[in-house]
Amino acid sequence: MWTRRGFLKVSGVVVAVGTTAPIPAVLAQTGSRLAQGNDETILVAIQMAGGNDGLNTVVPYEDDHYHRQRPTLALRESEVIKLQDAVGFHSALRPWMDLWEGGHLAVVQGVGYPNPSGAHERSMEIWQTARPEDPLGETGWLGRVLDRWFEDSVQDHARGTITRGVFTGRIPIPTTMLGHHRPAVRCQKPEQLFAFPAGGDILQKLGESLARAGSRSAADTSLLERVTAAQKQASRDLERLESVLATVRNEDFPDTYFGQQLACVTALIRAELGIRIFCVDLGGTEPGSFDTHALQAANHGALLSELASGLAAFARALQRDRLFQRVLVYTYSEFGRTIRENGRKGTDHGSAAPVFVMGGTIRGGLIGKHPPLDQVENGGVKHQVDFRSLYATFLNRWLGVPSQTVLGSQFSEVPLFA
Repeated sequence: MWTRRGFLKVSGVVVAVGTTAPIPAVLAQTGSRLAQGNDETILVAIQMAGGNDGLNTVVPYEDDHYHRQRPTLALRESEVIKLQDAVGFHSALRPWMDLWEGGHLAVVQGVGYPNPSGAHERSMEIWQTARPEDPLGETGWLGRVLDRWFEDSVQDHARGTITRGVFTGRIPIPTTMLGHHRPAVRCQKPEQLFAFPAGGDILQKLGESLARAGSRSAADTSLLERVTAAQKQASRDLERLESVLATVRNEDFPDTYFGQQLACVTALIRAELGIRIFCVDLGGTEPGSFDTHALQAANHGALLSELASGLAAFARALQRDRLFQRVLVYTYSEFGRTIRENGRKGTDHGSAAPVFVMGGTIRGGLIGKHPPLDQVENGGVKHQVDFRSLYATFLNRWLGVPSQTVLGSQFSEVPLFA
C-alpha cells in the first residue's frame, strides 16, 4: 500500500544517498518503467526556426509569376531537382533523394492556419501549442501527449519511467514539449540521460540503503519493492545505454550541430528506453537562422543541405538497425516567406509553407497541389492544409492518442498512410 509516511521514508533514503553522491533524477522516483516493449512508435519533431522559405525549397520552377516576383532569388529549371507537377527540390536537398525515390519522404504542400500571425514568437507559439485561439497557451501539443501518458501511468502505479520526451538542442526546451506533469528532458549526448558524477557504485549504495530502510517496517514492504524494482530497471537501462554507446559511430552523421543531435537520438532509440517523442533543433534561437531577410541564397542553401544530409544519415542508421519502420519525422517552421523578394536579396515573413514527413511506413511523394501564387496571404502563399490536420494524423495513426483530446477539436487527417 502507498503511504505518505513510507514514501517520505524512502525519499529520505534517496536524499541521504544523494547528499554524498548525486544520482539521476530517475532514481529518485518510485514505480516501474512504462516501456511496453520494442515495438512502440516514435515521433521526431524538427524545429526549423526563423521561417523557412518554402518557395525556394519546393520550387515552382515553371511558374512565370515566381520568376517575375524573384528576379535574383528564383531558381531556374537547371538549378532544381525535378519531381512532378512542374515543381522541384532545391539542389541542396540532393542528399535525401534516396529517401524520396524509395517512397519514404512526403511533402505536404501549403501547410499553415487561418488568420496567420507574421510575428516570430506568436506564430511559433501557435504551431507549438496548436491553440491559435489561446494567446496564453501554457502547454505544447506534444507536452499534452506526455501528460496523458504520465496520467495513465499513475493509474497503473508506474511513475518511475525515464521521461517519454527528449529535446536535444541547446536552446530552451520548445513549448511543443512542455506539459503540466511530465517535463521533457534536455539531452545533448546520450550519456547525459544518466549522470553519475561520483562514480558507478551509486546504484549499489542506493540498494543497500533501501534494504536497510526495508527492515524498519513491514508495512512499507510493497512500496519498497516498487522502488527497488524501479532502481533495478534504471540500472538495466543504464547498462543497455552503455552497451549502445560502445557501438555508436558518430562519424556516420554529418559533423554539424544538427547531425550530432540526430546521432544522439539514434543512440537513445537503439537503447530502447521507452522514449517516444524527440525534438531536434535546426535554426537556433528566435528569430532563427531561417529568417532570411537579406542575402538569402547562400544561407538558405546551406541550411537545406544540413537538413537533407542529417536526415539521410539518420534514415540510414535506423534502416541498418531495423528501426526505421518505427520512426516518423516531421519538420515545422513558424511560417513561410513572401512570394516577392525584398530589396536586400532576401524575403520577408509570409504564411504557408511545405512540411516534410519522413518514415519507414508512410506514403511518400507530394501531398496536395503547390499553392497558387496568385492567392496571397500575408504576402506569402495561402494555406491549403491546417497544420492541426497533420497533428491529428500523427496522434490518431501513429502515437495512438485520440487527437480531439489533445487538439480540442476534430480535424480531418492528411493521407500520409496507405
